[in-house]
Amino acid sequence: MIKFSADYKKLNNGIQNNQDQIGLNFKWVDALQLYCRDTSGVRRYLNFASGGAVIDRTVIKPFVEDWVDFNSEIDRFENLQKEWQGNDSLVVILFGNNDLKGLARTGLREDDMANCHRLAASVISGARRLYDLGARSFLFLTTPPVELTPQGTLPHEGGYNDRNITAAATIMLNDYLKAAVAKFESDLTEVNAMLFDSEAFFRLLIEMPEAFGLTDPVRYVFDIHGYKPPTGRMGFM
Repeated sequence: MIKFSADYKKLNNGIQNNQDQIGLNFKWVDALQLYCRDTSGVRRYLNFASGGAVIDRTVIKPFVEDWVDFNSEIDRFENLQKEWQGNDSLVVILFGNNDLKGLARTGLREDDMANCHRLAASVISGARRLYDLGARSFLFLTTPPVELTPQGTLPHEGGYNDRNITAAATIMLNDYLKAAVAKFESDLTEVNAMLFDSEAFFRLLIEMPEAFGLTDPVRYVFDIHGYKPPTGRMGFM
């Protein structure tokens, strides 16, 4: 399993290939190995994710100039993994949260459609590059509803300046990605492309927690610079 993402966990300099365990305090996507692993399942886990990464810095620049994009992560993978078996590897790709924050910071809503289209195309461009390197199995995850996070609901002067993130931008980016992934798989007959709609899942979990049996939750409070975001239904954020 090989992960490319903006979700970063530093294990062995960002590369984890322990065949027995992946350690404690792992990010949520790291748990994929635990659920997928059996006697013939995941035997090696490589994490090339980098905190703050964007899809394509020519479309949306990272918040900090030194932070990377998807292509930079692929460069690192290509340089470090000279020998690998693409036919028995699963490539996990999850981006978009930092790109949506970048869109919100620009404040140019009229450019969202064109930029979201370009971002989805850049994800597939990276996937095609990995295909050329030998990858055949891909798991794409849509971007979760960033606008519902505490950072997105804090007052403008507190924490992150992401108050302008909109559900429309999230949905737009994910719709373009879904269409692009379907075309990617149809264009390349050797590709096995899966897509998990994490936006729909997390939106339902946040808006209707009782659907998951969460009827007596402990209220979660997020505090940045003295500001507390409003809680949602049943105390969920």
